[in-house]
Amino acid sequence: MKRILGLLAFIVMSVIVFGYLSAPVWAQTRPALTRDVDNGDRLDQYEHGQLDLQVTIPDGRSGEGPCSIHVPAGKRLVIEHVSVWANLPAGQKAILARITDTRHFNQYLVLFPQGSNVVGRTQYIASQTIRQRVPPGESVCLELQRDSTDGEAWLTWGVSGYFINYP
Repeated sequence: MKRILGLLAFIVMSVIVFGYLSAPVWAQTRPALTRDVDNGDRLDQYEHGQLDLQVTIPDGRSGEGPCSIHVPAGKRLVIEHVSVWANLPAGQKAILARITDTRHFNQYLVLFPQGSNVVGRTQYIASQTIRQRVPPGESVCLELQRDSTDGEAWLTWGVSGYFINYP
């Protein structure tokens, strides 16, 4: 009787161990990495958490940066992605592109020349994942500098992020 119970216990344990080890990875219980997308404290100010800004650098100025994203009281802005498309007069070069806030915390973007369009204007583009947290009461500024002050330059900025409640 002891042999039968011992053999039965061995078989049951073997089935349990073998069953766990042979289960597909997706069926095994493991902690999952998650993001904060379902957090009730999260608040998107802009539809889908994105904002597009059209900016003109006038003739006679080398660069400009609007500070047009304002963080309301009780919120913190988390910026996750920034992109810029620059349309400069023929032959001009973009020197730098950055996102900054009124605390002067800078994140510089890597600009890539795209050549010229059909009317000869020089094109640059940058698209970068970042992580910038901006506290309540601050503003976010977007800046592009060029190597000349001749002619108008047109910029399109794209900013993706979200607000969270901040004590």
